[in-house]
Amino acid sequence: MVEKQFTARPNEEQRDKLNELFPDATHKEIFDHLFSAWQNPPKLDNAELISENEVLKSENAELKKEVATLHLEQKSEATLVLNENERLVTEKERLEKEKAELQQQIDTAKERPLAENELRFKVPPLHWSLLTEYAKRMKTQPENILIDMFLRYVVEQYNQWFFPFLVEKSEFIAVTGKSYKTVLNWLQTQK
Repeated sequence: MVEKQFTARPNEEQRDKLNELFPDATHKEIFDHLFSAWQNPPKLDNAELISENEVLKSENAELKKEVATLHLEQKSEATLVLNENERLVTEKERLEKEKAELQQQIDTAKERPLAENELRFKVPPLHWSLLTEYAKRMKTQPENILIDMFLRYVVEQYNQWFFPFLVEKSEFIAVTGKSYKTVLNWLQTQK
């Protein structure tokens, strides 16, 4: 029988891998090992593979359940977000409509000429905050406080803190149509 000579030339990647697997082996030892592995492949245990396959199927089923649950949770959260967004859009539209109505009322009030017994003036912020707080605590409107204060100041005439009393008690009937005593009695019933 004629002996055949066999030569193998691995590429660079294969050579690096062989050197990594067999760092101190000769070419012949490497070839013997590879040839032996080819002739006697490792025996695979079907029962072990079947068992491993069942485990993988079970894990896969569990993962599918988890993915489905996460998908439902995300879908539920998305629905909540959409509902909240819808509510906010509706609320925004309501507020914009309310703002437009209030602006219309303001514009109408600005355009309407004042009646003889009406005033319109700007109250500085400090004064306004105190006035509105008092009105809230007294359960009344700020203008009622101002009107009552003025009337009490000029009718009761305790002292001249803010301005002098220019209407004499004897002039009340001419100015208001009521006597000084009538107005004073009315004020005392309002306390």
